[in-house]
Formats: sequence, C-alpha cells, structure tokens
Amino acid sequence: MRQSAFCRGVGLLIFVGSLFMVACQKNQEPDARGPVTDQRDGREEGRTFLQQLGLKAGDSARMVITEAINSLDKPGLQTIEVAEGERIWVFPMNTAVKLQFGLSRFSPDKQRMVVLRSKAGKFTTGNIIEFDPLPGGGKLEGESLKQYLVKGRLEVDGTLTSYSLGGALLGRYSFRNGDIETYAVPQERKQGPMQAGSGSAWSSDCTYYFLLVYSGGDLVATQLLSYTCETSGTCGDYMLDCGSGGGGGGTGTSVPEDCSDVESKLGGTAQSGAVKSAFILNQTDIRKKSYKWMIYKQSLGMFAFYSHEIATHRRVNGVWRFESLVHQTISKEGFIPIGTADVTLNTAVSHVGLYNAIMELNCTYTTTFSCKELKYSGSRNFSAVKNFHVND
Repeated sequence: MRQSAFCRGVGLLIFVGSLFMVACQKNQEPDARGPVTDQRDGREEGRTFLQQLGLKAGDSARMVITEAINSLDKPGLQTIEVAEGERIWVFPMNTAVKLQFGLSRFSPDKQRMVVLRSKAGKFTTGNIIEFDPLPGGGKLEGESLKQYLVKGRLEVDGTLTSYSLGGALLGRYSFRNGDIETYAVPQERKQGPMQAGSGSAWSSDCTYYFLLVYSGGDLVATQLLSYTCETSGTCGDYMLDCGSGGGGGGTGTSVPEDCSDVESKLGGTAQSGAVKSAFILNQTDIRKKSYKWMIYKQSLGMFAFYSHEIATHRRVNGVWRFESLVHQTISKEGFIPIGTADVTLNTAVSHVGLYNAIMELNCTYTTTFSCKELKYSGSRNFSAVKNFHVND
C-alpha cells in the first residue's frame, strides 16, 4: 500500500509554523472558571513532560510537543486534571496550517488545539481539534473547554472537527443548543481499472475520499472531498484526471503476487455495526448502559473486532438525556485463519449531545503472516464512528 503525496506532506505542514501560547496549570483540579494558568516560562516543564510521556523518536505526538517547546520561550502547556493520575494536555495551534480536508472558509474566531491524554505519567491518546463558532458565538475555552474534553459535551454553538495527530480527518460535528445537529465522517472507496466495452472505462486504480453527512442518524448528503490514483490516466466513474498519479494509504512490507491470496485472508473493512446494549444500572433518575458494536470485519466474516462503551443517562423533567459516553476496550471474536491480526486504539473521542452521543475511534489494524518461508507484515489506520440514541 502506498501513501499519497498529500498524506506524506500533511504531517510536515502541521508542525511547521505552529505557534503556541503559554498556559501552565498547577497540579490541582480546575475550578468553575476553567483551567488555572501560569504565565511563567514553561520550557523546562515542557521538556520534563515530554520525557514523562515516553514517546519514541519520530512519533507524531513527540514532534508536536517538541515543536511547542522549541517554538517560543513560553510554549503552550495547559493541563486539566481528570482523575488521580489522569490528565489532559492542551496546546493551542496555529489555524493557518493546512490539515486534511480542513474548513475552507476563513474565520477569525476559529480555534485549533492539540489534545493529549496521559495516565500514570504515560501518553495514552491524542488528537487535533478545530472549532469554528457560529457568528456571534463564544470561544471554546475555560469551563466550556473542560466540559468538552472531560465529558464530550459542547455547550458553545458551532462546528467541531477532529483530526488524528498526523492530520487525517476523523469527523466533523455541528452543535446547537447543546445537542448534535449534524455530524459527518470520511469514507474511503476504491475502484480498480475497467476496460472499454464494460459500460465504463478508466485506466487507473482510484481511491475516493467522501464526506458522509448525517442528521438524526440518517444519511442526508455525500460530498466528494478528494481522490488519488495509482497511475496516470483517468480515475473511476467520475473520469477524473489522474495527472502523474498518486498513492493509496497504509504501510507494510511489499507482498509478492503469488502470496496475495494468503494476504487477502486477513483483509477487511471498517464497520459501524448494530448496537448491542445492556443495563448496568437502572434507577429512577439515572441509568448506565453498556454498548457493544462492530468496528472492523474480515472480508470473509471469519473474525471481527468490537468496541465497548459505557453511557450514563439522567432523567430531566421526565425525559432521558445523555450525561457521558466513555470508551472501555476493544475485543476480538472469531477465528483468524492464518497469521495474526490485531487492532490497537489511537484515539477515542466522545461527542455528547442531549439525546444523541457519538463515539469516534481512530485505530490501527496490524497483520502478520508467513508465505514461502518469509514473514510479512502490514498496517493501516482506520476510523469507526457510531451514533447512539439515548433510547438505544
């Protein structure tokens, strides 16, 4: 699998030109005014933090933090204490830096920040968020920022877009009056070359990137964001010009053609499977539910991976509302016919409205197998997004 020139360059674009503001918080729970800030020089504290996270050289999160530490004498370092030993670290980021499929319209109020999470002094997950408020709306800061980062609840009207630390689009969410009005997720579709006389004709393998827009759980719009080609020529049903060609996505060892059948047995696709739920707690004014849903399925249906979440609902004026949605773990079910396959979590971000809550996962699917006495491995990132209704 190859990577497009855009994807190869987006990581560099994210880090070059990033400017960060100062905000160093003492190790205490923020009060109602939001995170406590300290305008002193935080360079040494930033370096200490970087060492504590234990990130490897070349890790995208390490590059983000290193850029913050080296850019200014006072790098941005804002922390929110979630629980004992658990923290959220926030670095404001320059909104002029281009991200994959970023918002095109200029907004002087648009905010962007790098969000990292640590537990017991070790980095766990991270992502980049971009918030564009509605005209006349407020900023995502103080208590509203804390509410979103800790509980996933956005109380400021506007559009929030989530990216991986590498700059890939994960999801886009429109909030109004505390509820999720619409949400949109990217989808990748591939088409192989077709010959004239088959009803369609194009000369290159193509990868399309669409944005699927949902309202109330229903698909309401599909937008073509971009496309890449394996070779020059024309691409797919749209007959788009491929120019000199581009690449696909993912990494791994090149597999010879006569081993491709073995490799295909480990292939699969991201899913947004049906929800299985069960009550953990069910009282008059509060209840908790466990959710289980499929996030990745092998192409032959022999094995699959599932995500597990826990939701808390509260009854307000006789009506159940979401209070929180928290990711728990990823499990595997079924039989792996050859080699190994695993899914590791990169980011789990919840977006909580009044009656709907969305879990957004960014994961890496990794496989290994042997063929002709040689061992091969590969990996690809994928996203899985699920919308839960309070009555699911």
